[in-house]
Amino acid sequence: MPGRELVVRCEDLRFAIPSRKAGLVVCNPPFRSPDSGRISRNHQRAVARNWFFLPPLELFTAFLRMRTDNNSGLCMVLPFKNFSHWQGVAEKTGLFASHLTYVHSFENREAALVLVRFGSERGKPSVSRLILYELDGTYTKIAREIMGFI
Repeated sequence: MPGRELVVRCEDLRFAIPSRKAGLVVCNPPFRSPDSGRISRNHQRAVARNWFFLPPLELFTAFLRMRTDNNSGLCMVLPFKNFSHWQGVAEKTGLFASHLTYVHSFENREAALVLVRFGSERGKPSVSRLILYELDGTYTKIAREIMGFI
């Protein structure tokens, strides 16, 4: 946007420097609860997949420390089946879902993922759907656009 500075940083939220504020944080948090199976022996995979290394409450708290103001947002992709748990934890920290995009593999399938934006404003979130595949197995137009094929 004209007149706005965009700074992109790639860092581990667990070690983010609180003095470096962010207006928008996009993350792909660990999905698995520590009690849902074995933790991988591969440290990188273990950190990426398991809440043990970054529990949801710590993730939301880290975001609150680094946001620039109440208009800052935290965007993440979550398994649909775990969304209500993450939403409950977010609300305990004063963050609320402001937008939800349900991701469906096919039009006639249940959503497997949800893209969510959390912010400070309480209210009914806007909702949209993203369908990835046509019935013949080819990508939908929006999926091709997202992946840069169009």
